[in-house]
This record gives sequence, C-alpha cells and structure tokens, in this order.
Amino acid sequence: MSGAVNKQTDDAIRELARRVYERDEHDPADRVPPADFATEFLLKLRADGWRHTNFGQPRTTATTRLPGPDTYAKGYALAREHLANSRKDTPDE
Repeated sequence: MSGAVNKQTDDAIRELARRVYERDEHDPADRVPPADFATEFLLKLRADGWRHTNFGQPRTTATTRLPGPDTYAKGYALAREHLANSRKDTPDE
C-alpha cells in the first residue's frame, strides 16, 4: 500500500476494505447498519491489541539536569579530604 505507516496499519486497512467489500455485496436492505458495522470492526481491532492513542501535542516531561563540572570538583575535593583525614587517624605500622 502506498503511503502506509506500518504493517499493522496496512493490515487494518486491508481488513476494513475486505469487510466493506463483503458488506456491499449484500442487498442494501439486508446490510448491517453502519454504526453496528463500525462497532464490530473496532471491537475486532481491540481484540487484536489495537489501542486508541491521543494524537495531540506530546507531553513534555521534566528533564533532570545533570551535575556540572563544579559538582564533580567539589565531590573530588571532599573525597580527597576524607582520605587525608582517614590516614591521619590510622596508626603507623
């Protein structure tokens, strides 16, 4: 199919077209009402795992700021200070 989004979309289009064609083969007086036809088709899609999605604007999520170089420099200095202090507390062997 030209212009298709993905395989699932292609499959849904083919299935809907097949069902519409079969429905149109019946005498108009014997056809299922359009609302019932649409409901049946959507229920089949849902049974196959299709779920409605909201095509609105994507939700923005809060981004976590990564620590900058200053944070790493402070952490490095604290670690060195801690090591220096812990060596002072250890008796010489």
